[in-house]
Amino acid sequence: MKQPHDTIKRPAGKYSKSERPVKDKESKPITETQGQRNRWMEHSEKLLSRPAPMNPPDIEPVHTDVPIHLTPQTIKEIRMTIRQIDSGKSVGPNSEPAEALNQPEWQVNVGPPSLYEVEKAMGNLERGRAAGPDRFTPEIFKDD
Repeated sequence: MKQPHDTIKRPAGKYSKSERPVKDKESKPITETQGQRNRWMEHSEKLLSRPAPMNPPDIEPVHTDVPIHLTPQTIKEIRMTIRQIDSGKSVGPNSEPAEALNQPEWQVNVGPPSLYEVEKAMGNLERGRAAGPDRFTPEIFKDD
């Protein structure tokens, strides 16, 4: 959920993420990796072991007999679609234009991390600010 917020705030100027170390129940920082994992596990168990609500919400069942009209495409429609794909103006399944997928925030780097990324991750680990294997940062596990 923070990614859209971060994407909007970063170009606006003075932007810095506030990251804090994982804290135990007495609000003391936990520096050991195993201790942080144990705290995350405790926090997750606490969240998942809540009792069911006394008044469950009334949710209507989903209609499964929605009519879907599947008609074969005409040769004219196929040719028009091919022209749009070639020009880069075709629309995807979510009505997203093809140009939107070429924006930097949608491009994923699947190669090895750069030296800068490795040094940044090591620095965060040393300061106790590293995200866990699920990419959650420690501040979301703070008890109120």
